[in-house]
Order: sequence, then structure tokens, then C-alpha cells
Amino acid sequence: LALARTHAAEALDLDATDWATLRTLAAVVLAALEARDTALCERLLSGSPPDAAHGHLPSLRLLIRGSAAALRQDLPTALDCYLDWGRTAERAHWRNPAVAPWRSWVSALHYRMG
Repeated sequence: LALARTHAAEALDLDATDWATLRTLAAVVLAALEARDTALCERLLSGSPPDAAHGHLPSLRLLIRGSAAALRQDLPTALDCYLDWGRTAERAHWRNPAVAPWRSWVSALHYRMG
């Protein structure tokens, strides 16, 4: 994970977000999320161009926003992002909790919020 984080930071240092969308930076996104690295999440959000409108697919930008908010302890924002992401995942028929565990993320946030 440390090596993945290093490579993700290196890709962002090379200005990959100037030309690449979040979908093409999926490995960098996963490294940032798994490492729980707020700085990498924020860099991904601030630098990458918006993805083309794919209303039927869950948004990586929304997932990153939710994760970054949770890491900053902005739990209401994280909850909203995860719920929106989960609704879109449901519409796309992404129902496997091993692939898209948004329900457990939401329940964990509800627990943390009391």
C-alpha cells in the first residue's frame, strides 16, 4: 500500500490530472482511497477534468468527495456523498456488497454520527 501511494503521488506530481479523467486514473483513485490519504484525494478532486456525463454509472468524483469528507471528519457531507453514490450504484445494478460496499460505509457513518 505504501508503494501504491508513492506511485499515485508520483503520477499526480507528473500532472496526470491535467489530461486524464478519474476513470483513467482508477489505480490512483484506489490507492488514495485504500491508503485513506486526504491529500491524494484532494489533489484528485482539484486537478482532474470532469468525467463525461455517465448518469447510469456511479461517479468516482462523488466517491472521492465522500471519502475525503469522512477523513476530514465532515461526516454529514460524507454520508450524503455515499448515499448518492449508492443510489446510482443501485440503478446501475451494482448490488454486490463485495464490489460496492456503500451500505456498510453508510451504516458506519451513521454509527459514528450517533
